[in-house]
Amino acid sequence: MSNTFTGSEKLNTKWFVLHNPSSGGWKGQRDWPRINKLLNDLNFSFVTEKTEYKAHALELIKDALHQNFKKFIVIGGDGSLNEAVNAIINFGHQKTEDCVIGYLPVGTGNDWAKTMNIPVNNYKQSLQIILNNKILRQDVGVVNCQKNGQPLQRYFMNIASIGFGGAVSKRLETMREKGVKTGKLAYLFSVLRGMFNYKAEKLKFNFNNQVEDSKLYFGVVAICKFFGGGMQPAPHAHPADNLFELTIVDKLNPYQVIKSLRNFYKGKIEQYQQVNFYKTNHLEVSNTLMPLLIETDGEFVGETPARFSLLANKINVIINNDDFL
Repeated sequence: MSNTFTGSEKLNTKWFVLHNPSSGGWKGQRDWPRINKLLNDLNFSFVTEKTEYKAHALELIKDALHQNFKKFIVIGGDGSLNEAVNAIINFGHQKTEDCVIGYLPVGTGNDWAKTMNIPVNNYKQSLQIILNNKILRQDVGVVNCQKNGQPLQRYFMNIASIGFGGAVSKRLETMREKGVKTGKLAYLFSVLRGMFNYKAEKLKFNFNNQVEDSKLYFGVVAICKFFGGGMQPAPHAHPADNLFELTIVDKLNPYQVIKSLRNFYKGKIEQYQQVNFYKTNHLEVSNTLMPLLIETDGEFVGETPARFSLLANKINVIINNDDFL
């Protein structure tokens, strides 16, 4: 039976369910009664809290960790999952490796779930996956960058992107700040608009004792395979191989982007000479002319210059993809 969070020490063996009602253009709110019923029908022992504003998940997870909760279910989008991971790693009072996260995707992109074969909209199956308890100790990325002239550090679970992806995420953040709902249509509009407005900029990548100069359209620092609602910029990424897949896309114009978009969704992008793949666990990115925007797990975080590093096998997640186990 569900409860609201009381802070009782006796509740620490239960699941702490973090529910973001605004995910997916308020899909999280519309579907919550059905999800709540399934949690009870499947005999989950849990307490639940809902987020009410940006970064609220960080506070709620921190409070739960103070009460020694170790099992978490995130009901939301990639951003909600990202906030949960940042809260757990930053907490510091217990080992991150002692915690485990299950996930019900109700966001706009749900990209981390695609890599892990967690279904969207089939909540009963997603909850059954959690009960099956196939646990992967996944790598976590760290980005150190700048925001409003101040240093910022952020952890990420899925993908960080530089350039075009960062610009789209920044535009969506601005829309949300103005009270505009940002579901799939808003995301698609931002992507299409960005294709015609965004211009490649010069950037320098330093990794594996080599330097790559790029006129960057976008760059991807990937732990998992998908971003942007199903595009596959890192088709060979593995979430627990202790390496980023770095994808650098140079000098594309709007016509080339539209022409290649279908293959980006299919993961067939190796045929393009503008696309280059590398493997690394650390890289530094510096701008030669102007800063480029950065997003992690679908959320705008800051701008270059930036440093990316990898925390190997850092956090336990429940998945449905035996290829990674």
